[in-house]
Amino acid sequence: MHAGKKLPKIEEFEEFPGRGVRARIGDHVLLVGNRKLMVSRGVKGLPDIDGTIVYIACEGEHIGVIELEDTVRPSAADAIKKIKDQGVERTVLITGDAETPTQRIANAAGIDTVHCSLMPEEKQAKLDFMMRTIPTDGTTAYVGDGVSDIEQLKMADVGVVMGTRGSRYSADAANVLITANDLSGLGEAVQVCKSTHGVAMQNLTLLAAIKLVLAVLVLIGLAQMWMAVIVDAVLTVLTVFNTSRLLGSKPEISEK
Repeated sequence: MHAGKKLPKIEEFEEFPGRGVRARIGDHVLLVGNRKLMVSRGVKGLPDIDGTIVYIACEGEHIGVIELEDTVRPSAADAIKKIKDQGVERTVLITGDAETPTQRIANAAGIDTVHCSLMPEEKQAKLDFMMRTIPTDGTTAYVGDGVSDIEQLKMADVGVVMGTRGSRYSADAANVLITANDLSGLGEAVQVCKSTHGVAMQNLTLLAAIKLVLAVLVLIGLAQMWMAVIVDAVLTVLTVFNTSRLLGSKPEISEK
């Protein structure tokens, strides 16, 4: 492009969520998006290419493609292994990408199941179906980072947002926000949740056991009410100190 040359003005612009866009530039109508958009618009001459492909069409004729390739982060396989070591029974990848690259990434990362080529609303339906039909006594967590994940984050038992690139709305919809864009944070988040749950159960057990014993002693006349008040205050202080242990703790994920 020559310096100073003006770019053609976009006169019309239309977005098709999960599929692509349509724009009028000068006298030409352009389509840029996935194969579903091209087929729905009757574009001719589409090549059959595996992978994550962005098709480009002008006036109903295919004129080119942009091939995208996701790279697997070095920490992905290790992160999946660590959360499985901590008790996560099944991992599922739900994506709008094509089957071939999705399966390649899942194999490299150690993900159990993939559901690919899904529209945003289809992702929500797939998560709802899995939560209703897959037998489990545990909790379903959904990990995402974008606007298209908001409904799934709300639907899951635990919604987790990764990194700071996602919108404020997706962060508001989540239960857990991992600010570092690092998959190892998943394992640390699971460990923090387990530690928090363990301390909460310790506090509840301590309070219930001592108050039950104290109530029995008061009923049979071996303890006075003022004693119960003092014990209650002491228990409150003890639970606060016990809980404060979490403030200085750092997740320790064992290597197996």
